[in-house]
Amino acid sequence: KKMLDIFPALKDEYKNHIAVYGNFLYLNFFGEFLVPRLVRLFEEGTKKQIKKFYDVAEDAYVKGDKDTVNTLICVLAAAAYKNEKVTNAIKEMLSQNAHFLNSFENFVPAFSKNKKLLSALIK
Repeated sequence: KKMLDIFPALKDEYKNHIAVYGNFLYLNFFGEFLVPRLVRLFEEGTKKQIKKFYDVAEDAYVKGDKDTVNTLICVLAAAAYKNEKVTNAIKEMLSQNAHFLNSFENFVPAFSKNKKLLSALIK
């Protein structure tokens, strides 16, 4: 829900996704719709737009359950996949929270080797 607040254009895609699958298949949805938006955000977005995303992401990282945190790290790794500009922008954004940054940096190499996550999140 919070991602739909940041990216309101995804609301229709979300409704269509639920209509087709009858359930929220979050990895599929994030891979198809959220990851490309994040790539665009980190390549073209303003500091204010990135800060708005960071505020929601950090709140989810700090207050979320294990699945929420893992999904967030996976989605960020997918956005950074084979894109140095996005990787650097994410690292800069996460520099405010050393633990969050370490989680991202430690997961990126593992993400690129995980075929299931790659197929789910890289479209």
